[in-house]
Amino acid sequence: MGKRYCWTRRAELALFQGDPALALDIVKRLIDSAPGLPPGDVITFLWKLKGDALVDLGRAAEAEPLLEAAIDSAMTHRERFLLWRLQASLGKLYHATGRLAEAQRAYSVSDERIEELADTIQDNEYSQLKDSFLQRARSVY
Repeated sequence: MGKRYCWTRRAELALFQGDPALALDIVKRLIDSAPGLPPGDVITFLWKLKGDALVDLGRAAEAEPLLEAAIDSAMTHRERFLLWRLQASLGKLYHATGRLAEAQRAYSVSDERIEELADTIQDNEYSQLKDSFLQRARSVY
């Protein structure tokens, strides 16, 4: 599991470094080698990374169903911590395909999810942490 986690981080780093082809290759390998993954099951974060890589490669039509499946999976498995990132990724996809109204809606939903998470941080003790989280999370889009 440790190696898989490291490879997942490497794929994420490749995206941040502007190498979506490498990210896509790594993610495909991780998905193909996932132990005991029944057909139709989703590994939420890997689907997100694959969708992001495809968008960056100009293959938004392939990315959209992956991101939608990842959002459904995150909601089903209560992975609230991923929902804001997934909505931001969907917003980026919509923006890249000229669907600006849909992009704005996705970014708004992402912002709502960010606020929900921030509200779980106590204002009095951790207000600096909360402010930092809000600022950094919103810098994604």
